[in-house]
Amino acid sequence: MKEEFRKTIASGVTHATEPVAATARGAPSLSTSVMCATALLLVTLLAVPAVAQSIVTHDLHPGPGSSDPAEFVATDSALLFSADAGFLGSELWQLDALDGYVAALADLAADGDGDPGNLTVAGGFVYFTLDDGYSGRELWHTDGSFSGTRRVADIVPGAASADPQQLVAVADTLYFVADDGVHGEELWRSDLLQGAVRVADIRAGATGSMPSRLTAHGGRLYFTADDGMHGEELWVSDGTAAGTRLVADIDSGRADGAPEDLYAASDALWFSADDGETGRELYRSDGTATGTVRVRDIDSGAGGSSPGDFVEHAGAVYFAAGDAASGRELWRSDGTMDGTVRVADIRAGGKGSSPTALTAHANAIFFAADDGVHGEELWTSNGTAAGTALVVDLDPGRADGFPGRALSVGNKLVFAADDGLSGRELWLSDGSAAGTWQLADLSPGTTSSHPTDLLSAHGLLYFNATTPLNGTELFALPLSFTE
Repeated sequence: MKEEFRKTIASGVTHATEPVAATARGAPSLSTSVMCATALLLVTLLAVPAVAQSIVTHDLHPGPGSSDPAEFVATDSALLFSADAGFLGSELWQLDALDGYVAALADLAADGDGDPGNLTVAGGFVYFTLDDGYSGRELWHTDGSFSGTRRVADIVPGAASADPQQLVAVADTLYFVADDGVHGEELWRSDLLQGAVRVADIRAGATGSMPSRLTAHGGRLYFTADDGMHGEELWVSDGTAAGTRLVADIDSGRADGAPEDLYAASDALWFSADDGETGRELYRSDGTATGTVRVRDIDSGAGGSSPGDFVEHAGAVYFAAGDAASGRELWRSDGTMDGTVRVADIRAGGKGSSPTALTAHANAIFFAADDGVHGEELWTSNGTAAGTALVVDLDPGRADGFPGRALSVGNKLVFAADDGLSGRELWLSDGSAAGTWQLADLSPGTTSSHPTDLLSAHGLLYFNATTPLNGTELFALPLSFTE
């Protein structure tokens, strides 16, 4: 049975109303989908003009206890995530996008927490890792039904775990890293007949090549691995042993080029790497040895500029990098040495503004930066120094508003920030100071609701947040506020 409670929060005041009639949707069972009651909370938005919208809270763990929802992933018809309602342990849950009803798919670990993780959509399934208490942590998938939720393969038979990690989809194929107890950590993929197969034994023996930074690009999988001869370098795979190869030995020999921050742009794979001479600098690759090049030695010498936080916009790749003259600032590149330039020296001198959380939206880049005057706040850039400016000083003065990575939804940006008065809450912006508002003070006063895991799907903005009444739970907000 499900009992719904409706409450309205406005200006930090809570008004409770009578419970809505309970609705039967099924009873908890190990042989059927486990249905769970959810209390619904309606929250009036604070500053959206014209029409007040509503945030719905799915209180899976009723009261101030937390279900700690995480690992949000959307299919065409549902949102799947992990949560702990208090009576099942941490299990896999599903929210129906049509009627908003939430249910646990099954109690997959009857004697404890299944702790599902790494939820990833591929080939019509949602794949995840889970420990059922009998087979260790292995790879599972679901089609959204109880009968269609099963273990894909017991890679390490018995109670030991293969511990699949870094799940990434390339078209309909799922790639991941696992240890079968014989070959060490190697690259694996999903297979319709066998469930899962090892793609290649890149480093023979029990040590394993330890693949990492799995990234889909151009219908293939790029990753870093160490074959025992070339150090940790860039590799590529088409899903076959024959088609799995070293792309380039950036730091020749046994030393590590150690590629990091792999980013799939439309024209190439971008990343940072260290060739052993110029430090960690900017690279791009077309998947061949000759087409893998250092774009520019931004910070000349062995120190390196450590480029990272890449985002593509209007034919260029933007990123943060540091040099001796200006510190860490915003840069952009068209893939050529001459076309790789610092956009603006936001914080004059060698300290740098340390841009983070770069997001492409509309006709600009948005990011967090500290100019030394306003603290870490929301900035924007059109790729020119003149077009790089502070959007708004959310926490006026030297204090930090700490805007998190923004999500581009419709014609608005949504992000979490702290204005110094309401704690860390949900905000939206049209890119101007006047058009930047706090959506709701979910945890009234200076305490924070800490919104995280923002995801746009089904005409809703999903996220989790913490309130005094409900603990950390799943929230959903209609996207009509972005119009």
